[in-house]
Order: sequence, then structure tokens, then C-alpha cells
Amino acid sequence: MIRKAQSSDIDKVIQLRMDLIREANDLDKMADVTQLQKNIVSYFEEHLNKDFFVWVIEEEGEIVAISGLNLFCKPPTYSNYTGKEAFIMNIYVVPASRGNGYATCLVKEILNYSKEIGCEKVTLVATEAGRVVYEKIGFKIKNSVMEYSL
Repeated sequence: MIRKAQSSDIDKVIQLRMDLIREANDLDKMADVTQLQKNIVSYFEEHLNKDFFVWVIEEEGEIVAISGLNLFCKPPTYSNYTGKEAFIMNIYVVPASRGNGYATCLVKEILNYSKEIGCEKVTLVATEAGRVVYEKIGFKIKNSVMEYSL
């Protein structure tokens, strides 16, 4: 079952996000991420179902996959007449449930939602493991983004 997360799901969603962060950054269970987790809780409290949305997939009543969507608006451009954009993030499937197409289902659900609300551009950052999933859906690699850390 795929659905938008509810406030009662937040603890489990945050737990899975922390699992994703540990896995993606190769952190062991002893790494101190206490402050990061507090910041994530604050972010969810401020942004959930406003400009940040979460979808979940359940198996037998247990959340086993999540994905987030940030919505934002830039000034309109020639390639995006509305300026509405979406950024997919936090796609995570618990190891025991991988290989069932859950990431694909989440992304397709989010793309449908994004289209419904008038977004003309959807981006994401892919891990090596996820890249093949997103390419099959139709995502293309773009290398023009630069980043500066403060």
C-alpha cells in the first residue's frame, strides 16, 4: 500500500531517514548523529505537508519504504514557464524489502503528484544503486550543477 505519510508516521519515517543517512554515508551505528536527528525532527514539524511531502509503502501494516518531495518555485525560465520545481529525496527501502519495485512505485507516484500540481521540472540525486531505477523511469544525468559549501 502506497500513501502520503501522516503525522502518526513521523517517528518511523525519521527512523528510516536516519537508516538511509547511515547507509549512504557508511556510518556505523555508534556514529553520533543526535543533533542531525533533532534538526530533522524540527524540519518535519515545520515543513511536512506544506512544502515537503513524504510517501510511504507498507507491508502488513509496517512502513518499509519512504520517499520525500520538496516543492519550491523559482522565477520562470524558458525551460520552465511556471518556475514550479520538485526535488525527490530520501528514497529508502528497508533491506529485507528491496527488489520488489518499491522505489519505482514511489517515484512514479511522486511524478504523478508533481504533474498534477503543475511542476515542470523534477530532480533527484541518485546513489549508484538507485541510478538504474531512475534511468529506467526516464531521468537523465545532468552535470551542469555546481555547489559551494559555506
